[in-house]
Parts: sequence; structure tokens; C-alpha cells
Amino acid sequence: MRRRRIAFLQHRGALVARGLIRRVPGRGLLRRERYYPDPTVRHRLINAVRLAKAGEHRLDEHMMFLSDMVTASQLSRDLGGSWPKRHILDRARGTGAVEFVPESLRDTSAVLAALVPKRSRNQGG
Repeated sequence: MRRRRIAFLQHRGALVARGLIRRVPGRGLLRRERYYPDPTVRHRLINAVRLAKAGEHRLDEHMMFLSDMVTASQLSRDLGGSWPKRHILDRARGTGAVEFVPESLRDTSAVLAALVPKRSRNQGG
């Protein structure tokens, strides 16, 4: 558990250092600090996912992993709809948009995406 916490803090620190997320001090009783993504980077990623879903963006290993995480966390509708049925079948077969991604990376992406928590439907989180 300690290694996981250290890894999280290191990654968060690297994202802050690169300007990809920013720290906002907490307010109120609990005063828990929060980290928010840079709006430009966030919008660029959202657009890249949308273009990939429309078939207008190359689906490399990074985009495939991001897309798998978006799908697993049930955020697809928020980001422009779900994948076409053909893509889902191609993804499972390793053909089409993902045929140039090595099978080991496709499998790793699917397993890691399965570990992403699903979106909560209630307001409490």
C-alpha cells in the first residue's frame, strides 16, 4: 500500500511540474486540496477521443488505452457517444483500428481498463 501511495504522489508531482494539472487549496471545514486538469490539455484529449471514435484519429497504444479507460468508466456518452459495434468487434479480434497495436498491449489495456472504477450514478460519489 505504501508503494502505491508513493507512486501516486510521484505521478501527481510530475503532472503538476509539467503544468498538466494544478493544485487548488481546500476550503471549508475539511480543507482538502484538489487537483484540476489544465483546460487546454483536457479539451485536446477529449477531442482526440472523439476523433478516434469517429475513425478520424489513429488509434495508437496510448489512444487505445485512453479509449478503453473512458469506456470502462462509463464516460463514453459524456465524450461523444459509444464506439460503433464494428469497432468493438474489431477490437476483440485485433483487427481494424487496433491491428498495428501489439496483442500484448491490447490485452494489457483491456485488463487495466477493467480495473477502472465505474461511474457512480448517485450524487454522493
